[in-house]
Amino acid sequence: PALPPTMQLTSPERPGSPQASTHDASAAVASSRGSRTHQLLAITGAIAEAVTTDEVFEALVDRTCEAIGGLSAALWLVDTSKNHAVLVRARGYAAEAMQEFASLPLDLSPSIPALDSIKTGGALWIPSRARLVDQYPHLDAFATRAYAFRISCLPLTADGRVLGTLGLTVQDECEASEEERDFLLLVARYASQAVERLRLFDTERSSRLQATAAVERLSILSQVARAFNRSDLHLPTRLAAIASQISGALDSVIGISLVERDGSLQTAAVHHPLPDAQAQLVPLSASVRLRVGEGVAGAIASTGKSILIPVVDAERIAAQAPAPYQPFLRSFPPFSIMGAALQFQGEILGTVTAARYMDGRSYTADDLSLLEDIAERAAVAIQNSRLYQETLQARQRAEHLYNFAHTVVAAQNIDAVFAAALTTIEQTLGARRSAILTFDNEGVMRFRAWRDL
Repeated sequence: PALPPTMQLTSPERPGSPQASTHDASAAVASSRGSRTHQLLAITGAIAEAVTTDEVFEALVDRTCEAIGGLSAALWLVDTSKNHAVLVRARGYAAEAMQEFASLPLDLSPSIPALDSIKTGGALWIPSRARLVDQYPHLDAFATRAYAFRISCLPLTADGRVLGTLGLTVQDECEASEEERDFLLLVARYASQAVERLRLFDTERSSRLQATAAVERLSILSQVARAFNRSDLHLPTRLAAIASQISGALDSVIGISLVERDGSLQTAAVHHPLPDAQAQLVPLSASVRLRVGEGVAGAIASTGKSILIPVVDAERIAAQAPAPYQPFLRSFPPFSIMGAALQFQGEILGTVTAARYMDGRSYTADDLSLLEDIAERAAVAIQNSRLYQETLQARQRAEHLYNFAHTVVAAQNIDAVFAAALTTIEQTLGARRSAILTFDNEGVMRFRAWRDL
């Protein structure tokens, strides 16, 4: 401990005299103070010059270890999302030990000094290997016998929260002096500030990234919705426009399939960013029908639940695909797949699937969420087109029936009525081959009029 300021030397003294002894003690204290000041300046200077996260960790661990002449040092930070203490930097530890203590559950049993420092929020001072093994017998295999040492575990705290702990090993076995403890706790205070600044910076950066992503997401959804609304109400044309728009938004291969009345799943529109692939994919998609429950799209149509496959086995996908698709999938393999249902008021109209056509770009949960939002808007656009088509068809049927009724009223004979009926059947039902049969007086059904038989 530092001597009180009243113990000052006021006159010369002889070596070995009481005055000389007092002078020697004062000089030692002053030297110790100067040494600690120099050490602290080296540590805080390294922290101040650090820019990146790795540089900050290096300053806290390596520079602190060098400044105090330590044998080893390690920094664990608390990961609250996983309830773990994660080793972010270490110096002087064997590879085996670093691997063993790389990520530690906070409730690990038996514990280690670093975890106990985090859990209690207090510093631990272990004066010797014997004391270490006595308190933590399971660490005997990891504690070196080559030299004597003592251990200090310093909790890093901010606003009442424990951020982590800085573990230091110093040569020689002895109880840490009060001066050494005060110095190391001061180092821990500076380290806490540095780690907290990193945390706040990361939080701010994460918030900015989230805000930017949210703006980009809203921009994409707005562009997609406008494109959907501007597209032709004719369903095939609108589906092609929707597939193209989603493909551009996600930089992906897009397929839109609709559930048919017979329960099958028919690909209604596809878009591949590569022209050669698009030229092959369009006729392929028109020739293949899936059953609900079959494949990725079929599974989505069956359950209504989205699917995300971040990394796919392209060869396996090709082998399990319908035979006509297999050569195409081997030439243009998918590397990541996701899909969502097209639902309108609880009814599954179909599915939209997306695939990455370049390696190294896997879909994420955020990508799937965006696709689901796009699918919701696409389903509304598809339903509007269906209602528009149904309205047109209903009006056309009404017009055909009106014309048929007018012809019947004006007909001069029954043959004119039959001819008008066959024409109306073809116009309203699309049946080019039709016939009209009636019973004769003997109860036998006979052909009276026909077309293309």
